[in-house]
Amino acid sequence: MSYSKMGARKLYSGNQLIALGAWAAGLDLYFSYPMTPASSILHYLALKRESHKVYAVHAESELAAANMAVGACFAGKRSAVGSSGGGFALMQEAFSLAGMVEAPLLFVLSSRPGPATGVSTYTAQEDLFFCPSSGTW
Repeated sequence: MSYSKMGARKLYSGNQLIALGAWAAGLDLYFSYPMTPASSILHYLALKRESHKVYAVHAESELAAANMAVGACFAGKRSAVGSSGGGFALMQEAFSLAGMVEAPLLFVLSSRPGPATGVSTYTAQEDLFFCPSSGTW
């Protein structure tokens, strides 16, 4: 089938698709303290607030974002929180709490190419090492 018969296609980023998937699953609240590369999830959901009825909250810190998300679950809301490696490391107590109380909370860990300097340290895999044992340290 040629492109002209299929019509125009939309192009989405990975973070936009994460946001749309969470919205399709019934997301009510998204909490985040902006940390690249997860920041665009917060920005996209804030942009779509009226049409998607999802409230994006820019918290004052990573700890606040995670704890607000746990509290929202206690209040019966479907919530999610997102960050990158360093911010996710700060959320470990709330991550553990969510696991202990079996809160249906989505944590999005957006991994950077390297520890802090980007592509020059592309072979670093700290997030992949840290994530499977999160909440158990």
